[in-house]
Amino acid sequence: MSTNYSPDIKKIASRLASYSAAAVATTVATDSANAANVMWDITDVTVGAPPGLLFNLITGATAPATASANNAAQGSFRLASYGNNAPYIAGPAASTLAGFMGPGLFSAGVNVLPTRLDAGISVGVANNFAANLSYPAYGNYGYVNPNFTNTRGFVGLQFDIGGSLHYGWAEVTQNGTGAGTTLHSFGYNSTAGANAVTGAPEPSSLLLFAIGAAGLGMRRRRTAA
Repeated sequence: MSTNYSPDIKKIASRLASYSAAAVATTVATDSANAANVMWDITDVTVGAPPGLLFNLITGATAPATASANNAAQGSFRLASYGNNAPYIAGPAASTLAGFMGPGLFSAGVNVLPTRLDAGISVGVANNFAANLSYPAYGNYGYVNPNFTNTRGFVGLQFDIGGSLHYGWAEVTQNGTGAGTTLHSFGYNSTAGANAVTGAPEPSSLLLFAIGAAGLGMRRRRTAA
């Protein structure tokens, strides 16, 4: 049995086939180069004054912080804003390795202003990281203004798991004076020393898209046979 398709249906099927091929290619490339990139796409959370919000790059968990100090969990960062006008991200208090991508030094008394990154940027060993070490009990930290004021972007992060360096990112917007800071998403690479890619989804998500698109193309061919 054969089925005649209109030109529009044929165009759609052709596009699906090309999308499927592109998705498979993307999956393979991602799987080989950045096999362990993990993205947590959360419901937007806006926070103001300390203690702020905890977000864990490893588990994807978010929760209101109960104190500004003693955030010792691996992969856990804290977003807050002194008086809503000086937003910052602090790494785990138990680690001296947490840092933020951009110019500056690992030093007390240094205002670290992380670079605002676009989606698709690699964060890793080839980049410079810095942190303010003034308050060890609060964790190494960096400010997200003025580079993120009224502008959405990605902060490159460095932290350790069991003493091994890992790289990740957080997507934030500083909403202007007195308006708090919004966390949109975050992620990391679970392979020690491997680049994290800002905004990169898990390869499995791309694979599911590829399988679905390929299935639609196969169904069309079988119906037309």
